[in-house]
Order: sequence, then structure tokens, then C-alpha cells
Amino acid sequence: MEAKNPDRVLDLILGQLEKLNLNQEKLSQEIQKTNLELAKIGNLQGSVEDFGDWKASIEKVLNAEDLKEIKKFFAQHQSIDAEVEDLYVITKEIREITEDYKKFKIKVMTIVSVLSFIFGTALTIVAKFLH
Repeated sequence: MEAKNPDRVLDLILGQLEKLNLNQEKLSQEIQKTNLELAKIGNLQGSVEDFGDWKASIEKVLNAEDLKEIKKFFAQHQSIDAEVEDLYVITKEIREITEDYKKFKIKVMTIVSVLSFIFGTALTIVAKFLH
């Protein structure tokens, strides 16, 4: 029995060593994942710092008041654009009315000319009969 006990103890020790080895491999994988996550966090931190630098440089050039002024300027120009579009519509309507007026004027002048010619011819004929 004494021979079996040391074999059994060795098997138990060997089993425990294998479990330790597996646990060490799992820990090693977890450490690698953690290192990757830390690297990602480091990159994000660098990006945040770059963004902070960019924001600071923009604020040197342009502050919040300037942005408000620009927004106000564009808002005014948008209303001006709407007014210009309205003017184009009105101008188009005025052109159409003017064209209608020109056509009417031509018709009236033609009718007056024809009536004047007829009246003149009638007067000439009447004058010849009266003489």
C-alpha cells in the first residue's frame, strides 16, 4: 500500500500542477485582453487630448460670440434670400402684366388706326358728294 500512496500523491500533485497551468494560461489571456483594452483607452485618451488641443486652437481663432454673430448673419441672409425669391416672382408677374399691356396697346392702336382710316375715308367720300 505504501507504493500506491506515493503514486497517488504524485498524481494529485500532477493534477494540481495541470490546473495551475490552465489557470495561468487563462490569466495570461485575460492579461492580454486587459492590455489591449488599456491600449484602446490610451488611444482614446490621446484622441481626447488632440480634440482638446483642436478646440483650444479654434477658440483662439473663433469664440462663442463670433459664432453667434455668424449665425445671426446667416439667418439674416436666409431671410434676404427669401425676399429675393419673392422679388423674382413679383418681377415675373410684372413682366406678364407688361406684356399683356403691350398687346392691348397694339390692339387699341390698330383699332384706332383702322377707325381713323375708315372715318377719314368716309369724310372724304362725304366731302366729294357735298361739293
